[in-house]
Amino acid sequence: MLPVPEHHVAAAVTFHRFSYRYPDSPRWALQDINLRILPGEFVAVIGPNDAGKSTLCKCLNGIVPHFEGGALKGRVRVHGLDTRSHQVAELARHVGLVLEDPDAQLFAGTVLDEAAFGGENLGMEPDTIRTSVARALRAVGLRGFEDRAPATLSGGQKQRLTIASLLAMTPRVLVFDEATSQLDAEGSRHLMELVCRLKLRYKLTVIVATHDMALASAYADRVLALEAGRLAAFDTPERVFAGPDPSRFFRRAGGAASGRTAAVAADPLVDRCRIDVDALRCEYPGTVAVDDVSAGFAPGEFAGIVGRNGSGKTTLFKAIVGLLEPAAGEVRVAGRPVRTLDPSELVRRVGYVQQNPDHQLFADTVWKEVAFGPVNQGLDRAEVEDRVGRSLEIVGLPDKAQEHPLALGRSDRSLVAFASVLALDSAVILLDEPTRGHDVEGSRRVMEIACSLRDAGRTVIAIGHDLGLLCEYAERLIVMDAGRIVADGPTSEITREQTDVLEAAGVLTTHGAPYELAGAFADDMYDEEQICG
Repeated sequence: MLPVPEHHVAAAVTFHRFSYRYPDSPRWALQDINLRILPGEFVAVIGPNDAGKSTLCKCLNGIVPHFEGGALKGRVRVHGLDTRSHQVAELARHVGLVLEDPDAQLFAGTVLDEAAFGGENLGMEPDTIRTSVARALRAVGLRGFEDRAPATLSGGQKQRLTIASLLAMTPRVLVFDEATSQLDAEGSRHLMELVCRLKLRYKLTVIVATHDMALASAYADRVLALEAGRLAAFDTPERVFAGPDPSRFFRRAGGAASGRTAAVAADPLVDRCRIDVDALRCEYPGTVAVDDVSAGFAPGEFAGIVGRNGSGKTTLFKAIVGLLEPAAGEVRVAGRPVRTLDPSELVRRVGYVQQNPDHQLFADTVWKEVAFGPVNQGLDRAEVEDRVGRSLEIVGLPDKAQEHPLALGRSDRSLVAFASVLALDSAVILLDEPTRGHDVEGSRRVMEIACSLRDAGRTVIAIGHDLGLLCEYAERLIVMDAGRIVADGPTSEITREQTDVLEAAGVLTTHGAPYELAGAFADDMYDEEQICG
């Protein structure tokens, strides 16, 4: 039998001469987009920051325009439903959208309630909800977490929970807006393999916005490349990446990572600020997050920390900055236990850039945000202005000083949070997933800033999932697994001599089966009539 021509197949998603502009924005976020995505396709959406990837994702379930407002032209249809005339609640039956920030989608008291919420609001039968939720949680590796509060999960575990809550609703289109950015290498691969199984069996349409060229190459049927809101390419990965300069889809137009990093001033305090962690044990209700961890960090070193989601990396950082009281052991900063330091004194020594910048932003302008710390340190106006200006210059945002931080894109929000810590002139800088949400250019700029801090005598400790990038810049590598340090040494030695440890810790992966019960989930999670009827 001859294959049915593509133009005769009813499209899962159609954009017809579509353009969209956010309220009060001078430019179109998307311009004249025309494309058809077929049922059962896996489409990777690529492009540098501000290319329009997240906007395109939000068009698919009606967030654009129903929640965002703004001006639009043309049409978007999902399985025949016009997103302009159908509300988000109705589109949610067909489209599951996983946002980059899991905290924006989590609000229930327990993991079980979170995963069941969508099905309950769709009016699914209780027995169906119980069955689908159990399978969804097993599929993403959260079986046994049912009674945990989402707030106690790691960033990657939260992301997996948002995915499970959508899988339990059995949508026809799955959309991921940088949804693997908080997952470790093992978790990203498992998720993509699970999604591919569902796609193949039930002709689900999968759309993934990503900065990961390897992911796009390995899993996508077609790659949709955006540049400045316009469709630059829509073809197979082989053809898109074989074209002239495919790397342009992963960097901001006209940008350059090098040459944008201003000098970081040295500080006399740096010379005597060492971090020591001694037999540290940290607990959350029902779980031990960090177990008997000991490590020392000398002034002027750049250490990277890697490990799968939930291995205790962020918990270790929280203990270092005094946000979490350990159950046993202690952390010493410049020879003094953290518990004895006044918060204003501690922040002078240790600056913490969290993985979610929105947890650190609260002022109504970027300038005020970056100035908050120096002002509260009691510095005079001239010194405050100098620090703010220098910090914004370092991160490349001097022209955004009067903008609202939360109105910026994800990558720029993370840079504002980074600048606010730089302005404190802390002797030690903790960076938790500092490249998350950045394109290739932005990621390298962040790492170069970290190196300049190290060169100025500061201690830099960075958590990361991008092992290759972290190893390129950090001279020391710490590997964590199940709350313990399983390897610690020079980066070159760890990557050369302890690949088995890296693989066991979920940092390196080999091709194999996804999570244990993902196969069962893929085989019978969806009801055939619901999907195909």
